[in-house]
Amino acid sequence: SNNNGTIQIQNGHNVTVAASITVDQTTIDSGATVTVNSGTTWTINNGTGTDLTVNGTIANAGTITTAGTRVFNAGTTYRHTQNGGTIPTFTWNATSTVEVTGVTNTVPSGLGQTFGNFTWNNTGQSTDLSLAGNLDDLNGDLTLVSTGGGASELRLVITSGSDLTLNIDGNLNVQGGNLDLFNSAHGNDMTVNIGGVFNQTGGSLTSGNTTSASIIN
Repeated sequence: SNNNGTIQIQNGHNVTVAASITVDQTTIDSGATVTVNSGTTWTINNGTGTDLTVNGTIANAGTITTAGTRVFNAGTTYRHTQNGGTIPTFTWNATSTVEVTGVTNTVPSGLGQTFGNFTWNNTGQSTDLSLAGNLDDLNGDLTLVSTGGGASELRLVITSGSDLTLNIDGNLNVQGGNLDLFNSAHGNDMTVNIGGVFNQTGGSLTSGNTTSASIIN
């Protein structure tokens, strides 16, 4: 706990947070994983220096409460393995990756951050879902892998009365699933600025209709 000084989780080790606990001055090495179980809360306390340094992976099915300084460094992974919940607030390196994998019918909160890479891979998704314009700034890639079976979609925007600009410094990758860029319900437009390239190897991309336009630069 935060009463034990520095905590280092080493390469090859998987530490499971099976009961709610508070830590600080914690480092997750490259090749190490912390798994937060459903129904538990992992609290990052505000102590001396950087309170959580991630060089490996966090898989979160519970709740992560952050009060101190916390960073995801280059090449790291945060895996959101639950339906709904909250993606905790971190400082994300441009080559870190947030993978959303556990969603069935509820979008997680906490999307209003500047992420590195962002991947949507929800094979259990059972309905159309909207990010409501909250995802708007990525320093890396946006990748769509799965929106579940059937015709379920991921819509980047469905807000009333406002257009949206999404800035992707890296690539837009559509590997599977159905990605909707526009807002047919309210007639708002969307601009997607891609710093890298657009790669589509599967799935579908819908970019506009008679009431909404999408501009892809």
